[in-house]
Amino acid sequence: MIWNAIKSVKNMVTGNSAEIELFLEEETLELGREFNVMVKATLNEPSLNAKNVYLKIRAIERIEAEGIEIEYEDGEREVETTIVKKSTVTYEEQWLIPINSALNSEQSYEWQFTVSIPEDNNGTYSGQYAWHKYEIQAGLDTVGNDPDTGWQIFEIY
Repeated sequence: MIWNAIKSVKNMVTGNSAEIELFLEEETLELGREFNVMVKATLNEPSLNAKNVYLKIRAIERIEAEGIEIEYEDGEREVETTIVKKSTVTYEEQWLIPINSALNSEQSYEWQFTVSIPEDNNGTYSGQYAWHKYEIQAGLDTVGNDPDTGWQIFEIY
């Protein structure tokens, strides 16, 4: 009995109370067009209280180049010879499905999200000095460290 309680606390702290998977249901994703994401949870606990299942998507643009010309506020220009790395989040959104109940390990749980990323966003690209990638993550909102999929890269054009 005590070992089950210890394991339960460990899983709460580490986020291992459930295994979360996500599946993009379309092969080719397009900006401005809806697509479906299925989230599946398999519990590693006898039961788990969850408030929400969530889906997060973000896009990150990154540049990495050498020899960038920099202009300072006083008008002075200089060429930076070290490698310059910059990144920014260009898109970020989250969707929630309320659960507010206990999930049992005897069952498999699935939820479906319908998602659309605005068509005026940049799609996925990879150039010589810059790239733009999309990442997706799903998880359960629980007490402690949320069990989630981690960030997974996907392509959309």
